[in-house]
Amino acid sequence: MKIGMLVLLAALAGPGLASAQDAPHGPETPEQLAVRAEVTKLCAADMQTICGGQTGRAGRACLDQNPTKVTPACKAALDKLPKAPARPGAPTPKP
Repeated sequence: MKIGMLVLLAALAGPGLASAQDAPHGPETPEQLAVRAEVTKLCAADMQTICGGQTGRAGRACLDQNPTKVTPACKAALDKLPKAPARPGAPTPKP
């Protein structure tokens, strides 16, 4: 079970868990790590039930695409995550 939670944390964090040398913005702060741990805890069931166990960016995109199905606790945790910078050529999200 602990391995599954670690995999989920890494999946939700995406590139956020890369080493400090790889991160363009430097290492994550203890506060950022705490938010990611909260997301892992509160969104694990949603990732499994809504997204069929998808992980990484696909899992996060799945949660983002199904906002009416995400539990309030998971949504609140996701809202605390920093927004990823837009990728060049990526479609602009609708408000």
